[in-house]
Amino acid sequence: MSDVFSLLKIIHISTVVFTGSYFFIRGLALINHQQWYKEIRARKVSRYNDTTLLLSGMGMAALMEQYPFIDAWLTAKILLIVIYIILGMLALYWLQSWKQKILAGLAALLVYGYIVGIALSKNPVWIQAVYKN
Repeated sequence: MSDVFSLLKIIHISTVVFTGSYFFIRGLALINHQQWYKEIRARKVSRYNDTTLLLSGMGMAALMEQYPFIDAWLTAKILLIVIYIILGMLALYWLQSWKQKILAGLAALLVYGYIVGIALSKNPVWIQAVYKN
């Protein structure tokens, strides 16, 4: 692969790890009744990282000539990212009940993990292969 692809991959993986870790940390702040996770600075960090994540992913997809709605694994990944974002917003901002917030946060982390599995395997049903063996 090209040097550009290698750089994009490093950026993408780094932002993926940061996204999951930062969401988990913000969830812990929520559980511990800290309010910093709602502040504009905390939200901007997330937005900048997620923008970098999206742009690096788009660049890699273009270089690999893999496209959403053509390649199943990428389509599944994008649809699950939308679900992850909605679950994250439910957990951190929209829901009122603590039980619902925690369930939505855990569901978001499960979806995040599934997205990582898809990315590593390039297969939207990678979990079937794991459980068949």
